[in-house]
Amino acid sequence: LANAVKYSTTFPVLFFSYLHMHTGETYHDHLIISMVINSLYCFWWDVVKDWGLNYIWLREQLLFPRKAYFMVMVIDFILRFTWCLQLSPIAHHVHEALPGIKFSENVTILLSEVVEILRRAMWIVFRVEWQQVNHGTPKSVANVPSAPVSEENSPASSPLNESAQGPVFDV
Repeated sequence: LANAVKYSTTFPVLFFSYLHMHTGETYHDHLIISMVINSLYCFWWDVVKDWGLNYIWLREQLLFPRKAYFMVMVIDFILRFTWCLQLSPIAHHVHEALPGIKFSENVTILLSEVVEILRRAMWIVFRVEWQQVNHGTPKSVANVPSAPVSEENSPASSPLNESAQGPVFDV
């Protein structure tokens, strides 16, 4: 249910963005408030629910250096707002606001999509790390179970088996 609430916080952002773009009505305050609520809730969800962290105290078991978690939290906080900005009227004028830099609105959108891909890549690394800590042990990362070994797929029957004479290839 709480995850559904997270996704439902996008609806007001989309609704007020749509109204602004298609009716010309200014819902600037409503749009900003809905963007802040959505971004903060999603950031909280990432940190607490998806990554199992508690901000300053983090958690007992960490697989990365402590600084990495704080850095990722700051980056996630900032990047959580980028998709909202893409829907806002501000995004349509960012390319005009940077003096000396000439690029189109499409480049602005492309850059924000690349940033979102990078945010999601960062998210998945820390999500997998949390799952490993939560359901495994840190030392088991290197011991990921593989397919059962049989005579057909054992290392000894590999076409690149190293023997005393060097590599042996099955032809």
